[in-house]
Amino acid sequence: MHSPNTNLVVQTANEKNRGISILASSLFRQLVAHGYTPSHVVNLTTELLDLLSTSLRSAASPAMEPVPIPVRTDSSDTGTTG
Repeated sequence: MHSPNTNLVVQTANEKNRGISILASSLFRQLVAHGYTPSHVVNLTTELLDLLSTSLRSAASPAMEPVPIPVRTDSSDTGTTG
């Protein structure tokens, strides 16, 4: 059985960025050609960003999570002297 990665071509960061640009241009042209409005494109972009945000949050390790800062609740400490 062949490994699924045996046919992958290694791309440089510049090649990947160029590919993303071509993909975005092609997708945009196709959306416009099929009657989607700029508002639809914005909605698509928002959905993609939401998916990315969710993916990044779920991939974050516990060490990367923000540490809550304890809030002092002692009302006798007003921070003033005197």
